[in-house]
Amino acid sequence: MSEFTEHIVACNGIKLKEYAHDTRYLELQHLKGSKEQNVNLHLNTFVTNIYKLNNRLKDLLEIAGYIFAADRKTYRGKPDDLEYHSWSRAFNFHIKVRDLNFWKRKDVQELLENVLVFVSGDHSYKFNFSKANENFPTNIFDNEKFEVQTPEKLRVALFSGGIDSLAGAIETLETTGSEICLVSHQSGQPGTMMTQRTILEQLKSLYPGRCKHYKYKCGLHLLSSKDETQRTRSFLYTSTAFAIAKTYKRNCIYVYENGITSLNFSETQDLMNARSSRTTHPQTLVKLEELFSAIAEEDFHINNPFSFKTKTE
Repeated sequence: MSEFTEHIVACNGIKLKEYAHDTRYLELQHLKGSKEQNVNLHLNTFVTNIYKLNNRLKDLLEIAGYIFAADRKTYRGKPDDLEYHSWSRAFNFHIKVRDLNFWKRKDVQELLENVLVFVSGDHSYKFNFSKANENFPTNIFDNEKFEVQTPEKLRVALFSGGIDSLAGAIETLETTGSEICLVSHQSGQPGTMMTQRTILEQLKSLYPGRCKHYKYKCGLHLLSSKDETQRTRSFLYTSTAFAIAKTYKRNCIYVYENGITSLNFSETQDLMNARSSRTTHPQTLVKLEELFSAIAEEDFHINNPFSFKTKTE
């Protein structure tokens, strides 16, 4: 059994001098224009029709963005490592937040840690939160004019540009009278962005006035990644959709993934843990529902209408 090295991650301006020369130590900063900027969190264009998010939702999107950046910047192990536990890591995050009393609650931290451990396959996540100023510069929504116009029928759904999310969008538009708000994460891959843009243009042409698209551009800035498994990307994706849904006063988001892919059965034991994606696994969705319900302070649901279907169906 491998021992787990704890990676210390200091975010948004925090400095931990005692770890300055430790190879396990990583500083992440998204402040635009800063000499230390090494993370992109671009939400300004993503929210042109939505009023300012409350502090708790801003915190969530920053936390999710920093977790995703640390995930990509922290090495798991070689692809041919036989001991699958060697792909598990331990993280200790230090992050400034606005709604400090909420994020320091033991039950909230447990919900956050549990979902991240399960979805990533990592060994552990710890969080040390400290107080950020109300006007802590974030470049997230701060210079935008917001006007929320919520349609009578609106469905918020994750949209990767793959066949499952496309089928879900088409099924919604064909079988309901709902408008659909498609939420995407973009890390800078031009092929993915082009695919999403091309599909959206076609959907808007076929279903005029019924499709919105919000993009959270989040990734590393002037840094190369050390790991591309991106197991925490689903947390970033769903957190973004949750924030949009709450802004539109919706208590549900939709994910579209066929059941076989969601369960992602391990063919062999060395494909367990982080080697097997749990993006839309039923347990992932339940744990996310619990966390999002705590953040919203009311029941929040994640629906996967394709959970009992194959990709062919």
